[in-house]
Amino acid sequence: MADNTTFTPGTGASASTDQLAGGEHAPHVKIMDGTDDSEVKLKVVAEDAAHTTGDTGLVAMAVRQDTAAALGGTDGDYMPLIVDSTGRLHIAKADLATIAGAVAGSEMQADVLTMPGTAAEDAALPAVAVVIAGDDGTDTRLIQLDANGYLKAVLQTGSAAVGKLAANSGVDIGVIDGTTLPAANLCQQAMAASLSVVPASDVTDATYIGDIKFGEALPAGTNAIGKLAANTGVDIGDVDILSIAAGENVVGLVGAPDIQVEITPTLDTGAHTAGDVLIAETELANAARVSGGITILHSVKVIDDDDQGAEIDIFFFDRTVTFGTKNSAPSISDADAAFYEGSITIASGDYEDLGGVKVATAKGIGLEMKSNATSIFVAAVTQGTPTHAATGLTLKFAFIRS
Repeated sequence: MADNTTFTPGTGASASTDQLAGGEHAPHVKIMDGTDDSEVKLKVVAEDAAHTTGDTGLVAMAVRQDTAAALGGTDGDYMPLIVDSTGRLHIAKADLATIAGAVAGSEMQADVLTMPGTAAEDAALPAVAVVIAGDDGTDTRLIQLDANGYLKAVLQTGSAAVGKLAANSGVDIGVIDGTTLPAANLCQQAMAASLSVVPASDVTDATYIGDIKFGEALPAGTNAIGKLAANTGVDIGDVDILSIAAGENVVGLVGAPDIQVEITPTLDTGAHTAGDVLIAETELANAARVSGGITILHSVKVIDDDDQGAEIDIFFFDRTVTFGTKNSAPSISDADAAFYEGSITIASGDYEDLGGVKVATAKGIGLEMKSNATSIFVAAVTQGTPTHAATGLTLKFAFIRS
């Protein structure tokens, strides 16, 4: 519709206008509600009037602006309201972002901080009081802070427990400053009381638990400590063997650690001649208890599965040697002979015939030998004419190791 258009009111009607600065006329318009006809008109209400269902009026429009930003060009310009993607009105309050970040689900999380320390910072704080309900649910109390900004709290006297500290073991109550504990042995007394032990005296050097003072020798007496009275297998830590007094007592297996070493040497299967090597050098492992130790040959047992019963000379050395070739005469060198530790003989008359096998025993020998390491080496010469299978002989050597 063009400007300055002439209109004619209805028959018998007149129109009031105001003449504008340019000479044109503007009609008067009355804003009214829609109660007098079927058209919807603007609802005009008085201040403090009650709401009525179906009221009409002008809609206050807003612009969606997901990220808050000014739509006006400069300070003082008119600008529409702006809302985010959910229709919520943008408001400028910097603290709300901090509060929103502290909310998780239905709970609010907050760090406990000290209040600002200067008068200017204190004056800048909002004048908002925080109150909590009293113990009867109706009266309220202000939360008070001290001069450093810490929350004031007073524990009342009585027998009620704080949290789970009443009678619960293993409860963590945080860090305890041990340097400010009283000097008297209160902890030791409490421990002694729980053990039904009364401290000998009220000491202050914190070295007593009950009647036991650490760092000093135990008094003479017959009382046992813990399970050391009559219990086997009790570990009492490291024992200094070097300080044990001389005597006849035996510690562990030092007294008589016997051992029997059994061998089945590989033999030559041909017919032998008297004086031939029957057993080449063979190791008797662990014949001595320690390297370079002394061992005593107590007995030798021979099991002759081939039922030959020939006399045998057995030679002992403290290390391995080259004794000679089996079924030939011995050929040991002078250097190897220096390692000789002794010999014994199993005579043909020592054997007992058990049918298809002969056995012999040499007892109470008492041959003392010194090992180079922990092994003794043995070799043997036959004084008969036996013919053996490769594993026809078994020998058992019994030692008493010192």
